[in-house]
Amino acid sequence: MSGDKETVVTKIAQVSSTMSGQPLTLPPGEIDLIASDFLIPPDQTLPVHRHPYPRYAYVLSGRLAVTNLVTNETKFFGKGEIAVESLNQ
Repeated sequence: MSGDKETVVTKIAQVSSTMSGQPLTLPPGEIDLIASDFLIPPDQTLPVHRHPYPRYAYVLSGRLAVTNLVTNETKFFGKGEIAVESLNQ
């Protein structure tokens, strides 16, 4: 490619554990990567749920509160931050 503009790469995040300190690992074999865009209305609460696999949230705008019912901790994430959700918690 040619042109006057340079490509700029900005690292968004680099993490090795979930928000509760669990190491991030992948199961052996092939994996599927699914990216979704969630629009969560203000003051909306999602049902309590667990993830058996690594799940990440990148906050585009607003503020996200995630409560871990095992550790009883609530963590807050704002615009430009990434949440690495806990596994099976």
